[in-house]
Amino acid sequence: MIRVRISQDAVDDIWEASRFYDHLSPGLGKYFKKRIAEDIESLSRNGPINPVIHGDVHRLLSKVFPFGIFYRAQLSWVEVIAILDLRRNPDWIREKLSRIG
Repeated sequence: MIRVRISQDAVDDIWEASRFYDHLSPGLGKYFKKRIAEDIESLSRNGPINPVIHGDVHRLLSKVFPFGIFYRAQLSWVEVIAILDLRRNPDWIREKLSRIG
């Protein structure tokens, strides 16, 4: 199994999206967090099999929500650096990934 680390930026992204979905419908934020956690867990089983989309950053598509899970991969671990709504402007997404560095 591959070790998965989640950056503070990615944790903040999860909480922000969770609040957004709870605002739409109570309980939907909790469902969002559960599904994203399952998507992230798949990284530990499957490893970095997703395409590189920006520099050295891979993107895993969420199975339920329109979100991308962006991560960097090493030999024995991956680090999730951002979890972003893919409905956003692609330029905004690229800029955010560039800032995370």
